[in-house]
Amino acid sequence: MHSEEIVEDSWIKQLTALNKSIVFMGDDTWGKLYPTSFLRNYSYDSFNVKDLDTVDNGVLEHFFPELVNQTDWDVLIAHFLGPYIDGIVVDDVVLGVDHVGHTFGPNHPKMQSKLHQMNEFLVELTNTLPSDVVLGDHGMSSDGNHGGATDDETGAALFLFSKARPLHALDQDRSMYDVLFDSPNEVAQVDLVPTLSLLMGLPIPFGNLGAVIPNLFFESTGPGAFNVTDALTHLNDALWVNAHQLRHQFLTTQTIRMDLPAMIQLEKVFAAAQASAMDAHATHRLLQTYLRDALSLSRALYTQFDLVSMIHGIALQLAAFVALHFGSFCLRRLPMALGVGCFVGFTWPFIASHVSALLPGAPLPRYLATAGLSTALLAFRYRPFVSASTHLSRRSVGLAMLVVLHCASLFSNSYLVVQDRVLLFLSATTVALLGMDILVQRKWSHLPPFMLLCVVHRLFAAWPHPNIVFTTVTVQMTWIPMAALGVWICFVHPLSLISYVCVWLYWFDVFPLFLPWVVYGWTILHLRQPSSPLLVLVLLHGPSSPGTFALFIAMATLFHSLDKSPSVPTTVGYCFLVHTLYFQSGHGNSFASLQNAAAFVGMAKFQWHIAGVLLAVNTFGAFWLGLALVPTPATQTTTVVTGYFTLSAICTTIFVAICRRHLMVWAIFAPKFVFDAAISVAVHGLVLAQALLGHVEKSDGDCKMAHLS
Repeated sequence: MHSEEIVEDSWIKQLTALNKSIVFMGDDTWGKLYPTSFLRNYSYDSFNVKDLDTVDNGVLEHFFPELVNQTDWDVLIAHFLGPYIDGIVVDDVVLGVDHVGHTFGPNHPKMQSKLHQMNEFLVELTNTLPSDVVLGDHGMSSDGNHGGATDDETGAALFLFSKARPLHALDQDRSMYDVLFDSPNEVAQVDLVPTLSLLMGLPIPFGNLGAVIPNLFFESTGPGAFNVTDALTHLNDALWVNAHQLRHQFLTTQTIRMDLPAMIQLEKVFAAAQASAMDAHATHRLLQTYLRDALSLSRALYTQFDLVSMIHGIALQLAAFVALHFGSFCLRRLPMALGVGCFVGFTWPFIASHVSALLPGAPLPRYLATAGLSTALLAFRYRPFVSASTHLSRRSVGLAMLVVLHCASLFSNSYLVVQDRVLLFLSATTVALLGMDILVQRKWSHLPPFMLLCVVHRLFAAWPHPNIVFTTVTVQMTWIPMAALGVWICFVHPLSLISYVCVWLYWFDVFPLFLPWVVYGWTILHLRQPSSPLLVLVLLHGPSSPGTFALFIAMATLFHSLDKSPSVPTTVGYCFLVHTLYFQSGHGNSFASLQNAAAFVGMAKFQWHIAGVLLAVNTFGAFWLGLALVPTPATQTTTVVTGYFTLSAICTTIFVAICRRHLMVWAIFAPKFVFDAAISVAVHGLVLAQALLGHVEKSDGDCKMAHLS
């Protein structure tokens, strides 16, 4: 994944320092991370999730020949396996299992065959080696993806097997176990680093924040029956190495001030452990206390947040929002506003940083942020005031309240988790407000299409989310909706039926590497057509997606037919509908919701840039389609659209900044921030592209008129 070379302390660095020769085979990411560390390197491209066998078969081809004929190497690393050192092999999950999950899901027959291949390999491996550590680096969700914070995605199995020495079963003495260890069945993944380092005879890497797994060192080395004191002494030796490594890290990096009360208390515990070296039980309790408190403190304090940069970032977002929506001020005063704003923005942080110790000297981005904010505020100062006679309809007030509710929901953990349901409620309320407007204005001819809009919205809310992995061609999910889309395409742009036929044939596995490129090319050539994004989105979302997009097109058409004016309330209501489509098309605010299989439609092998474009189209295509279906994309319309998504991003940013120490910040809030920011950028890019295409189309029309005259 275009990774940079790792220069931090690691197992590889420690092995190289000890003049150990390393042979590697498997995932080519290792070669990018350690380009000069391997004696032999059998690397294979691993990012094509549709390729289930290349990496695994490459490892199987080289692993046992290298293992049997060990002559010039000390360490063998195989991914899908791991390092083989002195009879210990650390097994990672077979890469093909990961790829099967991404491509077909965990319950597909291909998963069974891949697990069978893995089992056969492990049988031969355990028969060959005296010690074995088998582990998975992550799990997978019910749809085969990972990257989220659920137990299914973060949990993995760890199996330890040894013929050379017995591993003491700690649950045989539950009273001893409850005193010494927290959980018999769970360990943190970071704890593998110090544990395997000591098992392999390597120094613990400098940046480690894990603790040794006590089960592997709680053993009696003396003759005769198992001796608890002897086992504790052996375990304490490992804990001492771990404690010294953490203390050395504290003293060297000085990330944590040694005069903090918590650090002073830690030093007292460390000194007490040294003083009680003759009592194994007391030493063990003190070392456990030291490691627990030291790790807890370091993990908390190493997560640092630059609050000043956060504030400047939020200020920059607010400045952009204000400048975009309140910046239509008198042009003859523009130079003065810009000049004063830039002067204030660049000089204020510089002066304040020298006057007050509360604000450190600000680098250029902070100057620019403050300059933008000052300029926007001056722009707002000189903006002509809106006439007091402006009439606000009930619908305008209602939609304003919905926007406020939407922004408020972005400050709630509970509502963030179910944002898809929140947006369905807001879009349904938007439709209800439109119906109230029809009744108040007595537009009786609009009642039939309004009732139809209500029915379509209800179907849209209940329609199953498309999934490109778990999908097949069916009458209900594919044939009927695709027929409806075909009728719509005939009215809007009949020539697009070429792409329509290509999508059908692709789903029946006809020319699967050629027909998608016909659809891609046709879409690029007809970007100005409102139907241009539809077929490529249907193609990239799979055979279960036509119903979702057909219902949205029907809903958008009915919505605009009932209110043809490009007013602010109309556009805000439409934004709710478009935002709802994003979730109803199977997407969400988590990396696990990314439909990675879309990046390989029409691809024989993985190509980074093309796959990135396809995944982006799949992820943000809902907004492309939504903007394409706007009948009259006036300046006011695009301003409201960009403002809606900018405001959502601002609220999310403020909430994440406030809750930066919250337990759910990395599981829920941070991914939400990333996706909202990406959506805002995507919408702004789509609006800009739409404006440029409209300008080109207008220029072409002017040229044709000039030629005719």
